[in-house]
Amino acid sequence: MQFIRCDHRYTHKPPIHTERHAHAFWQLDVIHRGMAHLDIGGSYRRVDAGSAVIVAPSIPHRYRFDTRVTMSALKFIPECRYTLENNFALLHATPAMLHILSAVFAEYTAEQPFSDTLAAHYLDIFFCKYIVPHTKEQDVAMGRIAAFIEKNHARALPDSMLAAHHGLSLNYFIQRFKRFAGMTPSAYVRHCRIEHAKRIMRSPDVPLSSVAETIGYTDQFTFSKAFKRITGFSPRLYRESSF
Repeated sequence: MQFIRCDHRYTHKPPIHTERHAHAFWQLDVIHRGMAHLDIGGSYRRVDAGSAVIVAPSIPHRYRFDTRVTMSALKFIPECRYTLENNFALLHATPAMLHILSAVFAEYTAEQPFSDTLAAHYLDIFFCKYIVPHTKEQDVAMGRIAAFIEKNHARALPDSMLAAHHGLSLNYFIQRFKRFAGMTPSAYVRHCRIEHAKRIMRSPDVPLSSVAETIGYTDQFTFSKAFKRITGFSPRLYRESSF
């Protein structure tokens, strides 16, 4: 189990409308307080407090936050590639489910020997218990390339280099990856960078220039344009709305 992002009980201040996007990892969101709306397939669904949303890889989606919302988010990649039969699931967050997820967050943030291993173990339990019965396997090769991008997104990763590195022709690689992730490889690199930037910006003391450099942009202006194009907000406004 590979963690992409793990945020426990953070708050969105309205109004926030995220851009429609898709990615090659699983997304699990738990609404603790407030209410959100999730758009999958062109129509919004209300997500109340006490709900858990599971979005499969490659599924375009977006959130709308009209009220103050406290939520937890997990983004991860299991060892085998799967997707949900119905693309997403909206579940009641039962005490048993929340107990397992609490263990995931506790171990992930513990910074103790083997805590990452324990967090992955608890997430495996959750995945097998609540998700696997409704899944089917996905493209393993493209999943590995997506994982490579996620680990190395701060580097220059042109499509031609990724295709050659994995022994694929350029056009075939781009088409196959787009079927897998819902976007081109280069767009996925930008998406991973912006997701990493969002996580860094939850620390208010990190300058935006440092955020840009950390995720692979040569200057703050280019980073700001890319961030706004993907999220609909400038980095500064996004940071202000997250606290």
